[in-house]
Amino acid sequence: MRRRWRLTLALWAAAFSTAGAQASPTAIEVRLNGQAPVVVLASQREGELYLSGSALRSLGLRPPTAPAAFVDGGEPFHRLQTLGLTLQRFDVREGRAEITAPAGVFPGSTQSLRLEPIDITPGSPAAFVNYDFSVNSNSGTTSGSGLFDIVGTWRYGSLTHSFVNRNLGGDATQRRGTERLATTYRYDWINSATTLEAGDVIAQPGAFGLPLRFGGVSLYSNYGLRPGFVTQPMPRFSGEAVTPSTVDVFINDQLRRSLGVPAGPFTLNELPVVTGAGQARLVIRDALGREQRVDAAFYSTGRLLRQGLSQYAMSAGTLRKAFVTGDPEYGNSYLSALWRQGMSDTLTLEARAELEAGVTRVAGAAATFALPAGEAEISGAVNENAGRVHWLGGAGYRYVSPQRSATLRWDQSDDGFRLAGVLDPALATQRQVTATAGQQLRAGVSINAGWIDQRAANGQAQRSANLSLIWNLPAGTAVLLTAARTSFAERTSDSLRLTLSLPLDKNQFASVSSEGGSLRQNSINLQRPLPLSEGFGYRLSGNEGSAGTRAEASVFAQSRAVLVSAEHSATQGQPGASRFGARGSLGTVGGTVFAARSINDSFALVRVPDVADVPVSFNSQPAGRTDSAGRLVLPRVSALVPHRVDVDVDALPADVTVLDERTRFVVAPRSAVIATLGVKRASSALVRVIDPDGTVPPSGTTVRGASAVETSRVGPRGEIFVRASPGIVQLQVERDDATCSVEFELPPSLPLGGYHEIGPLSCRPARP
Repeated sequence: MRRRWRLTLALWAAAFSTAGAQASPTAIEVRLNGQAPVVVLASQREGELYLSGSALRSLGLRPPTAPAAFVDGGEPFHRLQTLGLTLQRFDVREGRAEITAPAGVFPGSTQSLRLEPIDITPGSPAAFVNYDFSVNSNSGTTSGSGLFDIVGTWRYGSLTHSFVNRNLGGDATQRRGTERLATTYRYDWINSATTLEAGDVIAQPGAFGLPLRFGGVSLYSNYGLRPGFVTQPMPRFSGEAVTPSTVDVFINDQLRRSLGVPAGPFTLNELPVVTGAGQARLVIRDALGREQRVDAAFYSTGRLLRQGLSQYAMSAGTLRKAFVTGDPEYGNSYLSALWRQGMSDTLTLEARAELEAGVTRVAGAAATFALPAGEAEISGAVNENAGRVHWLGGAGYRYVSPQRSATLRWDQSDDGFRLAGVLDPALATQRQVTATAGQQLRAGVSINAGWIDQRAANGQAQRSANLSLIWNLPAGTAVLLTAARTSFAERTSDSLRLTLSLPLDKNQFASVSSEGGSLRQNSINLQRPLPLSEGFGYRLSGNEGSAGTRAEASVFAQSRAVLVSAEHSATQGQPGASRFGARGSLGTVGGTVFAARSINDSFALVRVPDVADVPVSFNSQPAGRTDSAGRLVLPRVSALVPHRVDVDVDALPADVTVLDERTRFVVAPRSAVIATLGVKRASSALVRVIDPDGTVPPSGTTVRGASAVETSRVGPRGEIFVRASPGIVQLQVERDDATCSVEFELPPSLPLGGYHEIGPLSCRPARP
């Protein structure tokens, strides 16, 4: 075959060797930019090489804009020079050419780095109760209280009911009883990024509103339901590759993505960048290891919506008058509507309206726009009161980068302006100016400053200024120096605080601080935080200063089912106070009743069927051990994020067969999943087999069983070691002249990897 191919090339070369203006087109091998050779149709005329239109397509070149030099047999041919190509070498006899081409002659490509939507693991109906009991003892009086969340979740959403029991069995002079806090139903349309809430919910404030609690219904855009969905305008970066290459994308010197690009100009959009200013670096590497780098600066803002994207929120109900304290009460009717639209990648407009029946009607708008360095926002609103129109205005600027940051915000309204939900207009903020700035002086050292000037409608003013210096030293040690001044009405207070934090080991931390000024205080703290799985933690602290001496001690113990705590504090000249607490959850999922630590969002039930006390890792971190039934509840599982659960194979008993030592899942918000590890409990037995005449099959005879049955060959006394699931097992003993079979029942496995002894069993001749 190779000889025939060389002969064909020789004939093509001979055709080219008849140099003349009318040489017939023929096929040659072309190596473009050092890549693998491609056989294409070409023509040689007057000492120049011409490539056909089909050759350009085979080589992946961009269609030419100039007309063809000539047409032969219906095929257009193009001169290399007009194509931007350079002929490096042409061997007429071999029919081979080497050509180089710049990146611009290849078609451009656009690569989107947006993360693909993640498939949600089907959830299981579940219900649980979070509880938080506390018992307080102070001055000879003991009282208890409990905070509860009752949650039910299924395919049609989740329902949460929260309430508190106060002063259980305590001081008769204190308020007792049960108070409902909130009852909320929630359903998420994940594919359309929309959430419906009914019951006690919170309104979306927008640029100038308040996050009001009300009883009613709210429907709003929730792009957090679509992992990887980019709502903000993202920077685009371009580069060139003369051959198919790999591009590594670094954002602020951290590798974020790697992808392949074809030869030619390319554009990367929707880079996974951080909010604020940053630096992107593209490292382009071809198959030969040659590298080129492209550096570019960017600024990304989370307040902008990318062009064409919309966001909305609609709420209707009655405002809550009280929350946490006192019985829940509902007051005036309430309506609000919010709409945000990405007009371009540099401008987002917002419109918002709200109504509190009999009190106020407010309408306003806001605009957020990108600047060459940072972002800015302006907002304004009006309402009518007693026949007069009142106004609210605001403007702000923000710049954030790894080295520095700056914000400036001004908000002001006239005397009669009133937002919905404001109980006392005289105490409402009428003017507020906020400014912050931060600068990294060098690696590990940064300085930050802040200023707030606030005035209420009744004329009361409050101002505060602060300055802090953070110095991160080696081995995790940090020094924090802060200075602050606060003035309210006619009172002014100053403080200067120095804090030293240092790790004692990987699980213990200590800090020492000294504060001077209006309040003098020295303190020392020693703590060990709780681990992710079972374990304990503690915190010891002591304070001495102008307010007296105070000491506190706390200890926490966490099991798979509950977190218990004990705290005691003693203040100079006062009786000590103690507090004891227990926090956790009780629930059911998949027919399993469980006790676990408090469930804050979603959770998972891990099953290692019938295997107890097996270490389980959650996202490569120890999460606990299975109970006697092989179950472990993971109470803190973030929704819409991929998770991985692994079982420690080395810790499994010898009678367990591992089919899959890990599983992955993605849970929906406020939902539950069951993650079952692929393990199977097997039983072992030593089975003795004899022939019908009482003799023993020859040692080493082959034994076969079903695919899930593990067997050895026949031993010297006819013994066969068998490992399989409990139940009926059939074996075939195969000899050269005949085959016999034996059937028996394998009992459940013995503890500690023991095995059963069965037999002797007669091996009956197998039926043909």
